[in-house]
Amino acid sequence: MSLDWIGASPLIAAISTGFRIGIGLVGLILVAANTMSVIKTVVIPRALASRLVTLIRKTTAGTFGYLAGLSDSFERRDRFLTFEAGMMLLLQLLTWLAVYILGFGLILWAIENRGLGSGLTEAGSSLFTLGFATPHRAG
Repeated sequence: MSLDWIGASPLIAAISTGFRIGIGLVGLILVAANTMSVIKTVVIPRALASRLVTLIRKTTAGTFGYLAGLSDSFERRDRFLTFEAGMMLLLQLLTWLAVYILGFGLILWAIENRGLGSGLTEAGSSLFTLGFATPHRAG
């Protein structure tokens, strides 16, 4: 996007272009790291864990362990802890989805330069396959 309409100098235009390239690279790194996390966790048959999955696992286990420790009876603790694995799986899936939306949103923001909100809306629409966001076409 040209900055001529605000009388921007070439230096400001170069900084703006550099910023967009940097944002696009951050988005690309997020998407690549997230894809590696999914592959390590779901596809590879060995026990390989990414940092993201390890963080979710430790946070969920710590939270459930603390809350279960507040209960007096073994039966209540056991009943409460049965939900830990399901919650961990749900949080992993939601985190992967959120990181993909953020990464692709940053890439679209850098490419289209219409704002972060527009990039996130387009990325969310594409990932959920609902098609609620209509593309803006030039001309």
